[in-house]
Amino acid sequence: MTPPRLSAIDALARGFGNVRANRELIAVQVVSGLLLAASIVVPVLFFLVRLGVPLRVFTVRDPEALAQALAAVQPDFAQLASMLGLGLLVMLVVGTLVFILYCWFQAGTLAVLLAGEAQAPVMRMAPSVVFRTFTWAGFVGWASRYGLRIFWINNLFLMLLTLLMFVFALPFLASAWLSSEEEFSAVGCVVGCGLAVPLGFVALVLVLAMMVAQICAVQEGATTLGATRRAFSIAGRRLGGLLLLYLLMIVGSIAITILFGAAGLVLNLALARAEMLLTVLSAGLGVVEFVASVCLTLVMTAAIVALVRAEMRAGPAPTRPAA
Repeated sequence: MTPPRLSAIDALARGFGNVRANRELIAVQVVSGLLLAASIVVPVLFFLVRLGVPLRVFTVRDPEALAQALAAVQPDFAQLASMLGLGLLVMLVVGTLVFILYCWFQAGTLAVLLAGEAQAPVMRMAPSVVFRTFTWAGFVGWASRYGLRIFWINNLFLMLLTLLMFVFALPFLASAWLSSEEEFSAVGCVVGCGLAVPLGFVALVLVLAMMVAQICAVQEGATTLGATRRAFSIAGRRLGGLLLLYLLMIVGSIAITILFGAAGLVLNLALARAEMLLTVLSAGLGVVEFVASVCLTLVMTAAIVALVRAEMRAGPAPTRPAA
């Protein structure tokens, strides 16, 4: 007998229970997010410092003081040209290494969530304790085993998204080549409006399929191409549920932004004269907002894991991730 199809709302409830049982994953994802952000921010700040831009310009609140600080910068364009190539090389190398590390964290996280979902009984209100599978040794084992597989899957889907962007830009390039300057604005507007919606939908489906492919990849015996084919099959069957979960994540992100934005505004109004205290509290509020966003993303990821795992139950029994 084929098990009943899991609804998106039930998958969300199971995802919340999975994350609650394996709450160490929140710390793992916070570290992962910080590493990914640092790989972008640190090289940029280093580049600006080498150009003579003081870091205090990012904390100055007075527009006049900011203008004076920027006016004092006298960049050496000869040095800028030499630094640009070196800076791009450093960013490429560091970015690749950090991205591999990010995929390592992601592989361990997905394997823990999938193992928790696999061992939990199929029931509507499963207690969170039945999802408990996290151990540091297991996480490291799964991450090391499947990290490179996640890396190649992400690269494959990034290539597909890049090709999609090229397809989107191609009509604009063609219309610019074939049309005059007066005609180009009208032609570009028509072409852009005509392609934005369908190509945007295809890009969203690719992003969802990439997440499903990562989940399919953290299984014993899976391959990059095999996980990708299975991901498109599952995404095609459960596209409605995946879109609903993605929409709920967007709504949750907007709610978090509004909530913490309002809290920040209240702090600015209440502590306008206590700059030091305002800075400390604003930094703390930013940290809490970041952790809340990580929790939301992790719960939605666990919900997608539950949805995918339900589809796997309907087909051939998958192999539990091997540590």
